[in-house]
Amino acid sequence: MADPVLRAYVSALMRSEVAFALPEIPEIDLNGYIGTLLERFANPKIKDELSRLARRGSVKMPAYLLPSIRDARAAGRPHGLLTLAVVAWLRCLHGVEGIEISDPRRDQLQEPARAGGLDPRPLLAERSIFGDPSDDAGFAEALEHALGVLVAQGPRAAIAGRLASAP
Repeated sequence: MADPVLRAYVSALMRSEVAFALPEIPEIDLNGYIGTLLERFANPKIKDELSRLARRGSVKMPAYLLPSIRDARAAGRPHGLLTLAVVAWLRCLHGVEGIEISDPRRDQLQEPARAGGLDPRPLLAERSIFGDPSDDAGFAEALEHALGVLVAQGPRAAIAGRLASAP
């Protein structure tokens, strides 16, 4: 959170894409709640390592990110920042130097991720994670485009570009 680009990403993700998925709770100021979360995430005394947060992506993707993206796509809401999070996971499955994948299905998932290169469709065939890809044909194209941007420009530039085009 000390990195301004990443902090801006997390803030924009919460405010423009995740907040819409949350139920309205009386007497809770959503902007205040988001601000409190951002402060907590930025607190250096709270040692929540990124490596812990990144564990078990094969469980977290279908439980958290993918339903939010499906809901956003169905409602016509923005989801580019959520999509970028999925693409970052796909990129890690390719085998990025210095990033250790801690996932019980790592070996099973790395093969189709690598086989597809910049095409996510071989990995999207893992229905236990992605469901039926034919349910949303545009999702594969959105992932493919975002993955191409991430690989060509690198993470910081991909995030900055996505933030610049976010509503």
